[in-house]
Amino acid sequence: MKLVLDVSNNDTIEYKIFVASGAVALIAKATEGTGFQDRAFAYHRQVATNARKPFGSYLFLHPDSNGNEAAYYLDYAKPKRGDLQPIIDAEVTNLGIPDLARRARICARALEAKGYRPLLYASAGIWQQMIAVEPSLKRLRVWEAQYPGRFSRWFPRLATLRIKLRHGVSVVMWQWTDSYQVDGHHYDASALLTNIDNIRIGGSL
Repeated sequence: MKLVLDVSNNDTIEYKIFVASGAVALIAKATEGTGFQDRAFAYHRQVATNARKPFGSYLFLHPDSNGNEAAYYLDYAKPKRGDLQPIIDAEVTNLGIPDLARRARICARALEAKGYRPLLYASAGIWQQMIAVEPSLKRLRVWEAQYPGRFSRWFPRLATLRIKLRHGVSVVMWQWTDSYQVDGHHYDASALLTNIDNIRIGGSL
């Protein structure tokens, strides 16, 4: 199984720990809404670069944002060829599902207009509610957030069974734990369910 770790300013990772984790890629938070830039972002990009592993980043939809969240993200993260495609983190349930789905749709279209093929991060339950409101979101590949519980979370090979959510959407990663331990530290870990080149940025933008 191939692992991907994701981090933010709340749980930074050092180069030696990232290498020891055996992860094949590192994903970092870049922005929240239009008012927050993760101060550890550049550091995490350098960690991935030093380890010669693909780097990815995500924008976190924020309830207090009224501006262009995708443009704010692109201006700060500046994703480039070889990075993972931009990720839209849709987990702010206090927005309400209709607004969450609308925000995700707006961000996806803005990123697609720039030549990207964004991924959507959501749990199966949230995703199903979102596509009921915005069916067009079904086109987006999904990074699924679904912790299977204390017993099965320690058996990551179960991830190979989670190839698709309902309605035929393609799940390319499965975040199965927030307690992957490396050298005494705990991180969010995901199983990669596709060839990593399938979700990387290629060509010129």
